[in-house]
Formats: sequence, C-alpha cells, structure tokens
Amino acid sequence: MRYRINPPPVSPAARVLATLVGLLVLAAALFFGVIVLLIALGAMAGFGVYTWVRSRWPGRSSGRPQQSPERQPGTGGDIEGEYTVVSRRRE
Repeated sequence: MRYRINPPPVSPAARVLATLVGLLVLAAALFFGVIVLLIALGAMAGFGVYTWVRSRWPGRSSGRPQQSPERQPGTGGDIEGEYTVVSRRRE
C-alpha cells in the first residue's frame, strides 16, 4: 500500500502490542459470530420442534381424516339442503 493511515509501529514492544490487540479483536469477532450462529441454530431447532409437535398433536388438522364416533342423523354431522342452478346465459 502506498498510503497508510498510520505508519507501522517502530518499536518492537509496540509491534507486539499491536499484534496482540489485532488477535484479540479477531478472537472477539469469532466468538461473537459463534454466539450468533448458536442463537440462530437454537431458534431454527425450536421452530422445528414446535412445527413437529403441532403436526403430531391429537385433535389438530393434519390432512388425515380424524377418527370420530358414529354419526347419528340430525346431530349436526351433515348439512342438508336444496339448491337451484341459475344460468347467466341469455336466451
């Protein structure tokens, strides 16, 4: 690099200190990244467990027909009615 913000440290003690500070910053960034990754994985695992439990819980709609007791006429199991087809065609 031709232009630098600060020139490199001249003394050996300053170079060692700058190296240690740089390593600490990198370690902190790595630690923070691992923590964020673990939180994201935990959230995904929790959502997966929640979804799995909701799909397996008795009484929930899962696309399979539920086993129900024998229906009696007039108990509200079936809806009966009449309808009339109305055509919109002009004659």
